[in-house]
Amino acid sequence: MNLPQVNLEQTTIPELIDYILRRYHEPLPGQVMRIGQQLQLLAARPSEHQANLQLLGKLVRELWAELEPHLLKEERVLFPMIQAVYASLASGRPAMPPPMQLVSGPIRVMKMEHERADEILAALDEATSHYEVSTVTDPGLRALYAELQTLDVELREHIRLENERVFQAMVDLSGAR
Repeated sequence: MNLPQVNLEQTTIPELIDYILRRYHEPLPGQVMRIGQQLQLLAARPSEHQANLQLLGKLVRELWAELEPHLLKEERVLFPMIQAVYASLASGRPAMPPPMQLVSGPIRVMKMEHERADEILAALDEATSHYEVSTVTDPGLRALYAELQTLDVELREHIRLENERVFQAMVDLSGAR
């Protein structure tokens, strides 16, 4: 992904939302699909890893079942509402919709969904022995573990940016603590 270097701690919230959409939301479906395809190919071959591959497949499907509607809610509802807050403020009007409504409703739900995604990532981490490949001889399994680790790292950073920057900005604007 060729995105320009961005100092994420210095970007505005609307800029950060655009970055999150381009950097994380857009490639995520393809990334999960590739992992699913790798899992199917590996599961089709006889292997001593069949039980673990089944578990990994179940966890990846569970993760996507959690993420797919979550991404849509952010893209179609929450992020446009947050963008509207900043557009209101930039034009000198009161923040609309009121940030407290976002914090007590959609943001609370998004954070709960982030926690669920984190639980699934933790289960993937455990099922792969922390993505450790030093004892894995099968090149396909090594590649799968590398893809899963990349997914883990990127999704955790994605969640961190949303929770700590985007959602926290709404908390700060609402005066809630």
